[in-house]
Amino acid sequence: MQKKFDHPTEMFESENGYLGYLLRIASHSYRLKMEKALQPFSITPPQFTVLKIISVYPGYTNAEIARFASLTPQTVNLMINKLVQFGVISKHAHPENKKVLCLKITSQGETLLEQVTVEINQLEENLELDFKQNEIKVIRKWLQHVINF
Repeated sequence: MQKKFDHPTEMFESENGYLGYLLRIASHSYRLKMEKALQPFSITPPQFTVLKIISVYPGYTNAEIARFASLTPQTVNLMINKLVQFGVISKHAHPENKKVLCLKITSQGETLLEQVTVEINQLEENLELDFKQNEIKVIRKWLQHVINF
């Protein structure tokens, strides 16, 4: 179904606008909020994502993290090297393939992750303000549909 607009600006308004445009703007807005919340910890939103993945899936390789986080292997490699320099993750040889390095969060990384997770959880709570739990379920279901269609 083709959308028809009475005014050209309507395509960008929240009530009738293009969903894809609104998703892009919402994503950008949330990323800026994450950057601001994480700035005191000297960590970026993608670094937070990578650190969180490593904490949940210790032993993942750079390639596995890249696939899981929807980032390029080159980007993940740069982030991993930076996180190793920060002392929040460590690399160790894969048990079956010594050329492959597996990643593990350090105790310093666990402490950092606990601190930044408090900030991220606050952002998540703010996202859910003014919505009932059944509405949040619908939003999550719709977002999952967007991801999978």
